[in-house]
Amino acid sequence: MPVNLTKYNDLKEQAKTAKEVVARAEGALEQHMRAIKDEFDCDTIEKAETLLDSLTEEYEELDEKAETLLADFEAQWKENLADDE
Repeated sequence: MPVNLTKYNDLKEQAKTAKEVVARAEGALEQHMRAIKDEFDCDTIEKAETLLDSLTEEYEELDEKAETLLADFEAQWKENLADDE
């Protein structure tokens, strides 16, 4: 069964559009990978994910420490803090 010319042209245009989308996505990926390399010295997604996990863990530890220090501060100075309200 032959494909008519209109259907062929439609498919050809869809293929062209798909190639353009892929090219833009590849360009964006390359740009993001350069930024990750420049900022964090990671040249693969895997290294970036490992670094992200490490930084997330460090952030959570520091956040917990800050919460503890704030609670200690408020407990120590609660009488003075209550007067200011």
